[in-house]
Formats: sequence, C-alpha cells, structure tokens
Amino acid sequence: GAHIDVAWDITVWVVNTVNNGIPNANVNASFTSFEPSLEETTNDLGYVSLPDFIGQQWTNTGASSHNTVDISCGYDSVSNTTSVTLDQDRFINCILPLQNQPPFVMWDTPFDSQVFPSQAPILFNASDSWDLDNDPLTFTWTSTLDGDIENSCTGSWQEPNGPSGGVPFTANSNDMWSCSLSDGIHTITLDVCDEDFCTSEQRTIELVNQPPTIVIDIQPALSPWSELIIPRTQSVRIDMSQTFDPEGDPMSCWVSRSYQQGGTGNSNGCPSEIWMNLSMAESVPSTFDLVIHASDGINNPTTYTIPVELYNEVPEPLFEVIRTGTASEDELTFDGTATIDPEGDTLEVEWWSSLDGQLAWSNGTNAATWTGHLSRGVHTIEMRVVDDRPEHINSTRMNSTLVTVDNSLPRAIIESPLETQIYTSSETIWFSANGSGDYDAACFTYPIDGTWHCADAQPFAGSEYLVVVWSSDLDGRLTPEGEDYLIFDGRLSAGTHTITLSLDDGINELVLVSKTIEVSTSAPVLELVSPVDGEIFRSSDPIFWNAVPSVDYDGDNFTLTVRSDLLSEPLLDAVDPSQTHISNLPAGTHAIEVTLQDETGLTSSTFLTLTIGQSDPIAVMVTPTNRDSIEAGGSVILREESSDADDDMVAREWRHWALNGTYSVLSTRSMDEVVFLPGEHMISLYISDSRGGEDEVFANITVQSSLPRLSNLIYSPISLVADEVNTLSVSVTMEDADGTTEDVRVTVKYDQQEWAFNLSDTNGDGVWEGTLELRPDGAGRPNMKVIATDGEGQDANVDVISVTLDITEPPTDNRTLMLVGAIGGFIGLLVLVAMVGTRRRSRLAELDMIESWDAFSSVKRVEPIDDSAPASLEGGAMDGANEVEAEDDGEPEEAKPLTGADLDWDNV
Repeated sequence: GAHIDVAWDITVWVVNTVNNGIPNANVNASFTSFEPSLEETTNDLGYVSLPDFIGQQWTNTGASSHNTVDISCGYDSVSNTTSVTLDQDRFINCILPLQNQPPFVMWDTPFDSQVFPSQAPILFNASDSWDLDNDPLTFTWTSTLDGDIENSCTGSWQEPNGPSGGVPFTANSNDMWSCSLSDGIHTITLDVCDEDFCTSEQRTIELVNQPPTIVIDIQPALSPWSELIIPRTQSVRIDMSQTFDPEGDPMSCWVSRSYQQGGTGNSNGCPSEIWMNLSMAESVPSTFDLVIHASDGINNPTTYTIPVELYNEVPEPLFEVIRTGTASEDELTFDGTATIDPEGDTLEVEWWSSLDGQLAWSNGTNAATWTGHLSRGVHTIEMRVVDDRPEHINSTRMNSTLVTVDNSLPRAIIESPLETQIYTSSETIWFSANGSGDYDAACFTYPIDGTWHCADAQPFAGSEYLVVVWSSDLDGRLTPEGEDYLIFDGRLSAGTHTITLSLDDGINELVLVSKTIEVSTSAPVLELVSPVDGEIFRSSDPIFWNAVPSVDYDGDNFTLTVRSDLLSEPLLDAVDPSQTHISNLPAGTHAIEVTLQDETGLTSSTFLTLTIGQSDPIAVMVTPTNRDSIEAGGSVILREESSDADDDMVAREWRHWALNGTYSVLSTRSMDEVVFLPGEHMISLYISDSRGGEDEVFANITVQSSLPRLSNLIYSPISLVADEVNTLSVSVTMEDADGTTEDVRVTVKYDQQEWAFNLSDTNGDGVWEGTLELRPDGAGRPNMKVIATDGEGQDANVDVISVTLDITEPPTDNRTLMLVGAIGGFIGLLVLVAMVGTRRRSRLAELDMIESWDAFSSVKRVEPIDDSAPASLEGGAMDGANEVEAEDDGEPEEAKPLTGADLDWDNV
C-alpha cells in the first residue's frame, strides 16, 4: 500500500584516542528495519557520510517505530560498535584505541617519472605528511646517484627547519640550502619516521639536457583545432619571442613548408618574429604543413607542425554614399569601387534597402556602383558582395550604412494650353500637366500617357495621394470636386483666362503654377445624332433630323437649316434645333449641308452625304384587322391604304387563302365588300410596284355561324277528314343568318301511320312551303312537326315547331255512335295522358339537360290563329282543350318559351 518514508543523514567520524581521523578505516552499518546493511571506508580525514536512510515509515495505519542503526568501525584489528535511534540527523564518533601507527606520507613534488632539464631546479616537498599519534617526524631524501641529498647541501639552517624536519627545499638553486643534484636518472627514496615506525616511498626522476621549447603566437590565430586556415593572399606572422631553451643554450629558429625543400629563417639565431608570405601561383597547394623549427645545437631540433589550409577569400564590401540632396527626388550614388577581390575573381554585387528591397544585382564591370532614387524614410543600405567561386555560395559579405530620405515637394508644370495660341469657346482645349508629379508616388499611379515626375517603384510607405486642382480666374474650378486630373480636355468661356495648376501632397505647402491664355467667341457646334454621314435610306423611310445636343458655347440662340443639292428649296429652314424634325427625301444621292447660325450671325456648316434608294410599296390593310370576328351572315369590308413613296404601284390583290396553301383573288379594288361562310379565313393584301417590289400583309378572321329559327307556321286545312285523301299545305318562315340551313321537313305521325315531306324556299324569300296528301285511317289528333336542320350528325343545329292536328270522321247522322265514340275517346285520352305523364317523369332529368342546348334554344310554341283563316302558328301550337280554355279566359294566354321537356323526342 501507499506509505511515506522519513529519512535522515548519518555522519560517522572514526578517530583514535587523540581525536585524529583515521583514514581508510572500515565502517559497517546495520539497520533493524527498512534498510539493508552496508560497509564503507573512511576518507583521508576519517569521515564517512551516509545520507538519506529511512528512520520511520508512515502508512494508513499510522507511523512505524523509529529505525535503529548499529555502527561498527575497525582499523588495524581494533573495532568499536555504537547503536543509535534514527529519529534525526546523526553524527557518530567511533573511537578506536589504537597502538602507535606509522606516519602517513604525503609527497607532492617531484612527480614520479618527471624529466627535468640539465641542472634544473627541483622542488622536494612532502610537508603534508603526518602522524596519527602526533609523534614528531624525520625526513630522509636519498638518491641512487648522489646518496643522501641533504649531505649535498652547502647552506646553513637551524633544525628542525631543514630538509630532515620536513621543510620543502629546492635542489640546484641558490636558496638557503644550496642543495645539488646531478644529471642522470635518479631513484629518489623518501623515508618518514616517528619514534617507532618509518614509512618509505620511491619515485624516479631524470635530469637531462633538453631541446628548445617552442612557444609561439600566430597571427592570424589558429582555429580551435590548431589549424591555420587563411586566404591565399594572407601574410602570416609568427611571434617566436617566447621560444626558449631550458638550459639557455643558443638557438636557431626557422620555418619550412611541406611542399618545399629547405626553410626560411635565421640559422645563426632565433628571431623574435618570422613572416610567411604565400605566392598566388596555382602551384601552391590548398593544404600543406607549416613546420616551425628551434635547435640548441645539442639535441635534435624541436619542431611544431601547423596544418595550413588555404582558401579563396571572399571580398569585403566597401562603399560610400554620394548624394545631391536629401529628398526622395534627389539622385543618390552608392560607390563601392573600393571593393576588390584579392584573387581577382569576378564580383557579384547586390544593393539592398531595408525599405525598398533589392535595388540592383550585377556581376558586370559597373556592379560596384548604383545610382538611383530611394523612397522617403530611413534606409539601411547594404552592399552584399561575393565572388563567382562555387565554394562561396552562401558566403556573401555585407557592409551597411543608414541613409535618411526626406519627403519631396510636388512639381507643377503646365504643358498645355499654350500662351501663344488663341482658342475658341467651342474648342476642346487639352489641359496637360505633363512633367508634373511627386517623387513620393509611384509612376503606375499616374496616367499612362505622358512623362511624370514620379518614382519608378512603389515607395515603401505607399504612394502619396496628390490633390490636383485646375482653375480659371473666369470660370472657377475646371475639374470636378474629388477628381484629380493631370490631363483632361474641356472648354473655356470667351475671355482672357489665368489658368492655375495646384498640387498638394498633404505634407508640404501647395505648389502653384499659372499661365494666361486667350479664348474668343465661336459659332454654334452641331451635334447631329441622326442621320449620320453615309447613311442609306429608302424614299419611304422617314428621316429624323435630331440635332438636339447641339450647343452654342457662348449661350446665344441659334437656328438649324438643312439643304440638299437635289432640292431647290431648303429641306428645313431656320427651324428650332431643340426639337427633332422628320422629312423624306426623293431617291438619289444627296449632298446635305447642315447649317447652324446664332443670333450674332456666326455660322457653322457640316456636310454629309445621304443615299436615298427607291422603296418597295407598303401594304396597309385597314379592314379587316387580324383576329376580327364577323357576325353570321355579315359582310367583310375590304379596305386598304397602301402607299408607294415612288408612286409606281401597279398591282393590288385581295387574296383568300385555302388550307392547302393556294389562294383565290377576291378583289383588286381598294375597297370592296365580300361575304364568307362561317369558319376561319385567312385574307391577305398583296401589292407590287413597277420595279417588282412587293409587299403583302395578312389577317385571320372568324365568321360566326348562326342557328336556324322557325316562325310563322301556317297550315291548312285546320281539320282533316278520316278515311279520305286530304291535301295538307304547310308554310313556315325560316331565318338563318349564315344561309347554311338547307333541310326543312315536316313529319305527321298518327298511330301506326307516318307521313313526311320536305319544304323548299323557291322564291328565296325565307318562306319554306310544301304540300302533302295523306289518308288517315280514323279520327284523332295526330302530331305534326316542322324541323329545320343545319349541319349533320351530332353537330347539327335543329329548330322544331310542333303542332297537333285534328282528324274528324266523315259527316253522318250516327250521333249515338258518335257519343259513344266520344266517351270512349275521352277515356282513352285520359289513359294516354296518364301514360305520357309517367313516361315524361322518367325522362325528366334527360329533358332538363337538353333544354340548355343552343340548337333548341329558339323553339317556340305556335300561337293560335283566327278560325276564319288557315291555321298560322309561330313557335308551337295549342291543342283544342287549350284553345277552349283560352276562349273562356277571354284573353289569349301569353306565349311561354318552349323547353326541351315540351318536345316529343320519339318523333324528332
């Protein structure tokens, strides 16, 4: 589970009875819990440090008991043990009661195997040696060549301040001891003794004549890898002033190169400095060894080898700024001609501005010089230089300087208008500020046409907005508000004008320039919208003379006159030009002169040529018009108002077109009248002139159809006689506006007998007549219908008049039989009426629908006629019962419209 360890440090100091720490004593630590046992050795002062040992552990149940540690120490078969509770950092003294111990030797110099120059001073120092029991110590230094070194000492001292007392001394020196040591290989023995024990240690040293020691300073300095990496043209200075011979023997010093034989230098001495200058010849390798020699004439020369690497040097940029002023419009020159390549390689020079970017790059002969302009601001100008050696890619050298460029004043120049020229008020004057501008704006912000005072490239801070104002002391401002026109064209009023051009960059003061020009009055200026020169018309075409935009720039009123060389009189004479005038011209080529004259008498004329060709006739159909609807039976009025501007129309035809694409000529008159059958009809008017020009217009018309209408039915006799041949005469008036009804017939039906015959209109007066001989089998009331049919089949239109006839028995004296027959007939009539009523009720819905048909909307009942005349009925008839009923009322009943339910459809 989770727990927390609480740890402390333990420091053990193992000492003897005089409290001197015992070096290299054994220390053992064992713990009751948490930690394993361990064993350590004391340092030179007798200490052992045991950090971060767990003394207590905390868990979720609480804290454990503190750990207990047992410390045991031992040296030279003597030991001691101490126990402590590890509840804090502990410092434990472990005391060992030791017997007298040998001294500890601490020999500092000379070092073992150290080599010294001949008769070199040698320091003998073991003064840090000590004794654990604090006993006095004696020192003995013995050489295998010279014996006891102290015996060679010729100086004087007072003990124990001598070599035997442990005091450091120097052999082969003129110090107070004046000890000596001969050349050769010595085994030096040092004995350090107390009153009971001695401790010995040996070291070997050598004293021999040594070669010179080379100590140099190289300029240029060596690399961190002790290599001399220099340009080919670099001179090398070798400072030899610190080179020495240990014995002070005379030296000779020189240098040599690995690719050459021999060396350079002074064989009779060692100069304080040596110079090495390399040749530019290609025979000098890129890498070689430079060897420095120093010789004392006894030993082999001492050498020091320096690897040398030669490289092609990158040129260092040098340049100066030459300028005529500090403004952006002032030209600057950066002169870098002082920049050279040491090896004579081709230079690649880039000029760079911190604001304007790259100014130039070149590897030509003039690459080291740049002349131009800079945008306003503070520039860091850099000259970046490299040569064309491939190994120098990305090795460009740079030199920079600060250049401050001020804002320039705008420059104002009026190139035109000219003071030497006289202008007119109607003349479009060219205003040009060519040569003006501001060098704080890029040239692309100026008009394309012209040469402007501007910067070739966009300035770093952006182009300044230049406010340009043209003005006249007479006409005021010449350019619109918010528009900055450096070039434009316009007109001036008559008079002497002082033209002023004002330029404002918003930073400096306004820059103004003026000119004086003369403007005279002028004639009106024609702006003829139509017609245009060279336009072609036909003689029938109206020509619109539109000179409305014409203007008199002096504000005078003026008139318009138009003349043709083919006409004796002006086509338009002093008319108002503010209106559009319309005229025609005869065929031919007309040289037209259009003249404007103002109220002061000044005129201007414009000439143009118009070609007028002969025109085709123009067909104009007045009536009928397209989609006209003609009433049934109505006539169609053919009327036209065609024209021919050349007055040579020779033919006119009214054509009626059939469905198959053929036509028939209806008339050749200008106005005529025709009648068409009901239906759709296509009519055209065709005209042509003597040149063969033609025109044709079309119209589609619809002639309505009409329904037949029957009226004024007259028949005789009124009563027929049974079993006798009766001649029935029928006359009826039939109206059909479109005249398409040709079928009018009469049917008489009585029981099983049926008669039918056709009526005819022999006189064409609309009265249809006919007769029929019939022999009824018996007395009764047969039904007679007059039916007019227009068309065929289900599409036919029908009108019907129905009437009931009376058939009587031949005259006899059988009155009894007549009475019985009358009674029987009356009963039969009642039965028949009942049957007819039942049948009519069963068909009521069907008959009510039919009554809305147009074909039967005109059916009427026949009105009764006077008994003294033949029966004449209109719109239907009434039977005898109805006649009697009408007589009883004293006045005839008003005729009511006949509906479909009133017809006997079985006999239609």
